Amino acid sequence: MLLQHVVENVQRLNTRKLYVDTSSDAGYNNAVRLYQRFGFREEGRLVDYYEIGEDFLILGLSLTNP
Repeated sequence: MLLQHVVENVQRLNTRKLYVDTSSDAGYNNAVRLYQRFGFREEGRLVDYYEIGEDFLILGLSLTNP
C-alpha cells in the first residue's frame, strides 16, 4: 500500500520517472518482484557493487503516457 501511495502522489506532481534501487542478492528477490509488479524495469546495474556477485540495481518506472 505504501508503494502504491508513493506512485500515485508522485504522478500528481507530473513527474516523468520514479527510480528505486535495490540489490541483486537473492534475499531481495521479493522486493524486485514487487517493484516489477508495479511496472518498474531495470535501467541500470553496477556489477559487484556491494561485493563480488552482488550488484546494485536501478529500477525505473515511467509515469507519463507515451
